[in-house]
Amino acid sequence: GIYSNFERCELPGHSLSRRLVERGFRAQALMGVNFLASILGDQIGPVDERYSHSKQGLVERLLSRFGSRTLRRPFDDTVSCALRWLDSEPGPDRFLMLHAFDAHMVYEAPPALLGEHVKDGRARTSCQAQLEELGWSYAPFRELKRRVPVEHFPARYRAAIQHIDSCLGTLVKGLRERGLWEDTML
Repeated sequence: GIYSNFERCELPGHSLSRRLVERGFRAQALMGVNFLASILGDQIGPVDERYSHSKQGLVERLLSRFGSRTLRRPFDDTVSCALRWLDSEPGPDRFLMLHAFDAHMVYEAPPALLGEHVKDGRARTSCQAQLEELGWSYAPFRELKRRVPVEHFPARYRAAIQHIDSCLGTLVKGLRERGLWEDTML
């Protein structure tokens, strides 16, 4: 199938998650961004409010829906939710989809980690305006309205990847501590 980030499309019957659920697996998707959570998350497994991206406050959801922000879930929060879900769903037959959005423009990481990679500074214009000045092609994401210097993007990307890598280490450690590592396909 062909999917859009902004339009709901049904997963095909032959998708991995659907086939596993048909065979008795419990499934859950933990997405790193609200628009994918709303169009894909409930197709992987039932929406469980304990792990749902929709636990954002009302103000954040309104900002996301009506204009200014894409709601990201930091990958460390996604991994934490994943480990809690594994604890609440005992047994061998589980499928868990994790999605990290941290390494998407404008690239996010915890402030301390960003500080190690990026010099201070705020752009006078939006990312969108800076990209247009450079003649670059880009998707019209709302986040590009932020005033992040585009010259910081490579350093911000490195910080985001370092953050994701650290979170994957936390996931692997959690799987080992739970005795799940030897029976896990990652």
